[in-house]
Amino acid sequence: MSYTKQDFIRDVERYKTDHHEEKIERDELLRFLKLTEKPFCRSTLHAHLTASALVVNEARDKVFLIKHKKMGCWTSAGGHCDDDPDVRAAALREVEEETGLTKLFMEKAILDIHIFNAPHGYKNGKYEPAHIHYDIHFLVVGDENEAIDLQEEEVDGGRWFTIEQARELKKDSKSFWRLLDKMEARKKAQDIRKTRKRAPKLRFG
Repeated sequence: MSYTKQDFIRDVERYKTDHHEEKIERDELLRFLKLTEKPFCRSTLHAHLTASALVVNEARDKVFLIKHKKMGCWTSAGGHCDDDPDVRAAALREVEEETGLTKLFMEKAILDIHIFNAPHGYKNGKYEPAHIHYDIHFLVVGDENEAIDLQEEEVDGGRWFTIEQARELKKDSKSFWRLLDKMEARKKAQDIRKTRKRAPKLRFG
């Protein structure tokens, strides 16, 4: 069965966050989804969903960032959903298209929800007014030894950064720091679960 708009709404309703600002953004996203006929399509000019991925290496001590031509800054890979309600698939597709990386594993759970203003500009010769992006981030693990093949149309550079380098590079971006904090919290929780599984069971009596 294909993934539908209602499936995505249910996933967003189940999504939990400890961040007050993000709770507000999640509720606003749900309102937008329920009131908008085509929330995943960029032809909904005033606002639409976008899909992004925080790409990390297996050790999760490095992150892959692209330098976006239109935005003029280093950011995580991502883009428009192209009317596809399967936002996970859209995020993975954007990573592959923008970076050339193919050895990828995506975690199923939503990593982050963020709403921001996108500037006006031109896409394929057509003018797009300033609008709102309801951006959904997922966590993707990639192979830092795989060759990259950047999408020249939209990407001006791409490379692996250590987490410390990425934090310094994006020191003024509260939303990006939140992504890294969440990624590190997930890694810590996963490490604890692995340790518990390996621990020998004690027998008494």
